[in-house]
Amino acid sequence: MRIKNFNLVIVLIAEILVALYGYLYHYTLPRLAITMGIVFIIFFIIGSILQSMSNRLFAEVEAREAEAREALEKQEAELAAVEIENRMAAEQKEVM
Repeated sequence: MRIKNFNLVIVLIAEILVALYGYLYHYTLPRLAITMGIVFIIFFIIGSILQSMSNRLFAEVEAREAEAREALEKQEAELAAVEIENRMAAEQKEVM
């Protein structure tokens, strides 16, 4: 599973909070624009780092699950082969 647009969600939440803060404390338009620009850059970088870390983590988990599935399938195949051999040996004993 890959996470997309996580950084944009983080930026959107941060920008909404900055806009509300600026409105409540009566920021001037240039000051609000500069503040929002700085917040956008900072939180976009933070969101991108978090997104890449979470995608890497999900990839590792998926790889481990795939390895576990392959090992389980291999064990099941070996068990089935042993059961077939046992049945064949039992049938040969019955014939004799």
